[in-house]
Amino acid sequence: MNVWIEGLQVALLGMLIVFAGLILLIVVIRMIRGLSGGAPRAKAPQAEPVPVAAAPVAVQAADPMADGALVAAISAAVACMLAQGQPTGASGFVVRRIRRV
Repeated sequence: MNVWIEGLQVALLGMLIVFAGLILLIVVIRMIRGLSGGAPRAKAPQAEPVPVAAAPVAVQAADPMADGALVAAISAAVACMLAQGQPTGASGFVVRRIRRV
């Protein structure tokens, strides 16, 4: 039982020291703020919001054949790179990302 009481005393003493250090830090920061600038800065005046019209968005017509042709071209390029007689992955060729240009 004596060990539990000593453990609680150490824990409470540690918490007391931490909180005392935090309070001391707050006091020092307020002193520095008071010595450096005096009064707090005034807020900048708020600008009136300007109404902005929404820009028209250009909609591109999706060509269903373009996606199929793109997939076929990429598949053919990957198959060509991997079919050079080396096992898969040994050529060092890795497809990391496919993005539309």
